[in-house]
Amino acid sequence: MEVHIASNFVIAGLYNGGIEIDEASTIRSLLGTISRLSAQRLVFFERGRNTIDCEGWEVDLNGISYEAHPEGLDTHLNEGDVVAIRLRPLCGG
Repeated sequence: MEVHIASNFVIAGLYNGGIEIDEASTIRSLLGTISRLSAQRLVFFERGRNTIDCEGWEVDLNGISYEAHPEGLDTHLNEGDVVAIRLRPLCGG
C-alpha cells in the first residue's frame, strides 16, 4: 500500500511524496524505513522508546500529532494516509 509523506527536508528514495509499505505498517516502522533510506541514517527515537525525539522532530498522521492517537508510534497506517515528518529548526544563536 502507499502512504504519502510531507516533509520539510529531502528524503532519499521518496518519489512524488509517496512510499510503498507493508499492510501491517505502523508509524514506528515507517520511520524506521525512512531512516534506512536516508544517507545520514536519521534517528527519530531511541530503540525501545514510545516517543520520538521531540527536540528534533514533529510527526503527524493525517494532520494530527502521532501522540494524540491512542496507539502513538504503534498506530497502524492505511492506504492514502498522509504522514508529515518535520525537522524542527534549532533555536538560539
